[in-house]
Amino acid sequence: MPFEPSLSQIDTKYKKMLGVANAQSSIVLTATNDVKINKVLSVSALPCIENINLSNGTVTIEGKVNAQALVRTTEKQFVTLYATGSFSSVFNNASIQPDGKIFCCSKLLNIENIIASENSINFVVQVEIDVEAILQQSINFLQNAGTAQQKMGEMRYSNIIATLSDKFEISQEIETPTSISQIVGVESTAILDSVSSADDMAILKGQICSNLIYLSNDEVPKLKCQNYQYDFNQEILLTGVKSDDKICGCLQLCNYDYEVQGELGSSKAVLNLKNNFKFNLYAEREDMLEVVVDAYCPKYELNLSYQSFINQNILCKKQVTDKIDGSVILDDESVRIDKVIGTSSAYVVTKKVNILEEAVQISGTVYTNVIYLLDDDDNTLQSIQVELPFDSIVECEKINSNSIVKTFVNVKDVEARNKKSKEIDVLADLIVNIVAIEEKDMATLSDIQLGDKRKSDGNSMSIYVVNNAEDVWSVGKMLLVEPDLILKQNPELKFPIEKPTQILIYRQNNI
Repeated sequence: MPFEPSLSQIDTKYKKMLGVANAQSSIVLTATNDVKINKVLSVSALPCIENINLSNGTVTIEGKVNAQALVRTTEKQFVTLYATGSFSSVFNNASIQPDGKIFCCSKLLNIENIIASENSINFVVQVEIDVEAILQQSINFLQNAGTAQQKMGEMRYSNIIATLSDKFEISQEIETPTSISQIVGVESTAILDSVSSADDMAILKGQICSNLIYLSNDEVPKLKCQNYQYDFNQEILLTGVKSDDKICGCLQLCNYDYEVQGELGSSKAVLNLKNNFKFNLYAEREDMLEVVVDAYCPKYELNLSYQSFINQNILCKKQVTDKIDGSVILDDESVRIDKVIGTSSAYVVTKKVNILEEAVQISGTVYTNVIYLLDDDDNTLQSIQVELPFDSIVECEKINSNSIVKTFVNVKDVEARNKKSKEIDVLADLIVNIVAIEEKDMATLSDIQLGDKRKSDGNSMSIYVVNNAEDVWSVGKMLLVEPDLILKQNPELKFPIEKPTQILIYRQNNI
């Protein structure tokens, strides 16, 4: 009977975290000629990736930064200044190919070197970019080893079904307070709760948290802040995707704009806030094959070839909330706090991620600006940046020291209040997401070549001493007999064999 193993091939996906790229953008916010800056109350920035260009071993990442600053003028007016900057970063890695798939996600790392003059504000925005690659592995495998003894195993694999990078806009209507006379500024942050699949569709669910900064319509207008939250459910066409496929990706809020419908101060005044998002999505489909993982032949020598590949599975995917608090004490002995107005320009910097026993520890700092009034004759308006360290622990049952962990931390809400005449308490609600991935090196039998015929033992009965063996397959391969025959003739055997054990082999065909 000819020996003809059946050889097949399949492409499987391997997602690789290549590393972190850094970039910076110099921002200049310029006031109009009739505006003279007296005080900078807060500064915020939204980085967003626009283009990803690939070449051999190199990825060039280009993006924009939408920045704004809330200032008070010498005329005691409040004005928000806007500007757009740009950034670029070159990341090198041998895995990058011109026809590859690279997914990048940017986040604000820091705002530093803020310098204000009479009519402009200069500062530098530091941006951090996670760079990931999706690599295709072509795997040869056998599903039938012909006349050889064969050991079967399961090969789990996944493949990319669809990818998409695009933008979308979400509009939300906010009923403005009746006490409002002027909108000074609007800030938004976005939190992605989940990404799921339906037939030919990806569904993104999350929250938009907005902060409205406005002046009251009192005889002496007062600066106030009001927070709003909006749940969104965005459907995106992704052709070829099925409901049981996995959707992964990155969502970024790039910029926001607003317009007022109706007259401010009336019950019919509505703020139409437009939030613009950029996303990178890919859908992967998991499947499983039964393949030959080992083989041998009692009558012929076999030359075996194996092919290794990397198998990835999600161990843990969780989202939890965390509350943190802190305080700031004014150094100036001559001033006292009358009232805290609100907070502005909150963002998170993750500094350390530790894998504990069945848990992940995430440490970092929340930065936010607190705007407050002093208890003096002029009702002087001040602001101060507050740093809130956080240390969150998220339970993850299957995680281990070899796991790959990705974390995402967002500020959902920040509240500040004056505790004493010189002390301000700040509380923040955080949304902490973690994804833990298990990565295993696996191998499958990719080719068998039939060799020379083995010489016959010549004995009808043999006794062997086996020192240790995990299963009957390893014993059969060692002794070149069928595993079923070993079990039939040695029913007392128990595996795994951990001490020297006698095994009897009776070969009827040798008589």
